[in-house]
Amino acid sequence: KLDGRDLALRLYGIRVDALSEKAARQLGWSRNEGVVLTEVEPNSPASQAGLQPGDLLYTLGPYRVRGLEQIGSLLEEVQSGSRAEVGVVRMFRQKARLLEGELVAR
Repeated sequence: KLDGRDLALRLYGIRVDALSEKAARQLGWSRNEGVVLTEVEPNSPASQAGLQPGDLLYTLGPYRVRGLEQIGSLLEEVQSGSRAEVGVVRMFRQKARLLEGELVAR
């Protein structure tokens, strides 16, 4: 069984990691949920959706992303070519911004 990190990389071209308390504070994110994008592969679905390293992924489709363990169970049902709305938090000029996009699984 693949874990969330492997599935995120294979399906969307992103490397993810757990949200640390320090990163949550920097983003002004009080919830203990989400995963941080540590790398976005060039020309990947995530890159095409405008996601960037440092973004906090907090929703995938209709689901809240609680953490690394849970994202694996969300992603194991994803089919190639399927679309999912995503919600991310990004720091921009010292302010956290909530952004939305769409990922298409490869």
